[in-house]
Amino acid sequence: MVTLLKNNQTAINHVSDFINGQWLENNDGGFNYRNIDYDSINRSEYRRFCLKEQENVCCYCGREIADNNFTELEHIIPRSVTTIEGLQPYFALSSILSNNIVLQESFRQSTTQQTLPPFPHHIAYHNIVASCNGKTIQSSENLTCCNRHRKDDFIPPFNLMPKCVGYANDGNVYYIYDENDNQYINPLNLNKVLLKHIRRIWFLFSRSDVNEQDLAQVNNEASILEVITLHLEVNPFKELIDRNIIDSFKTLSNWNTLMKYRYFLNYFRINNP
Repeated sequence: MVTLLKNNQTAINHVSDFINGQWLENNDGGFNYRNIDYDSINRSEYRRFCLKEQENVCCYCGREIADNNFTELEHIIPRSVTTIEGLQPYFALSSILSNNIVLQESFRQSTTQQTLPPFPHHIAYHNIVASCNGKTIQSSENLTCCNRHRKDDFIPPFNLMPKCVGYANDGNVYYIYDENDNQYINPLNLNKVLLKHIRRIWFLFSRSDVNEQDLAQVNNEASILEVITLHLEVNPFKELIDRNIIDSFKTLSNWNTLMKYRYFLNYFRINNP
């Protein structure tokens, strides 16, 4: 998963300016915050901030994403959290959150203008990341993962916790503090078979001398077969079970799906040398 510092000052200023602009006079001659909810912000701007710092990679599954409607904004602390107690499990694991986030409703009800940070959690830049829409295959309605599959379940703030997630050579992803039952990875459905196979292929590729230029030249099934033959089928790390996995990516549609996860080529080369 991508690790983020959430220190883009332009993004922080954007949120601050929005909130300060909503400190408005009311009918009683006093002031209060109005329309500082998630539906009132410019979500397109948030998406651009997130895509830039994530280098156009989904916060959870590592898929390539773009500035379009297939990319969604994910709240690390869900909007459904309504109590200070609900914030604490997230705060305990990330100083980025504990230093920059307050409960949406307590902020909204402020009778004095607040100094920023902290920001209300519904619209805080520090609490928002970019995710894919959960469809590994775009035409599928049921192969979901990432934020769509998580819904409002508690998961650790993975993207704000460096080196807390690992990928095994077989493609399995795990939380390093919970390797046995993966109770915190499961809500994201990141170990569904297709994603594990994709990561296994990239592990095998990482053991070859394939490069970005080789991959960029693949545009039909003949060239797919050529690259696979040259870089995968002679791979000494390959196990018998890999035969069927490799064969499944010899069609152009499946190959194109695989290519959306190129993030893992460099990941395995750097982290599993």
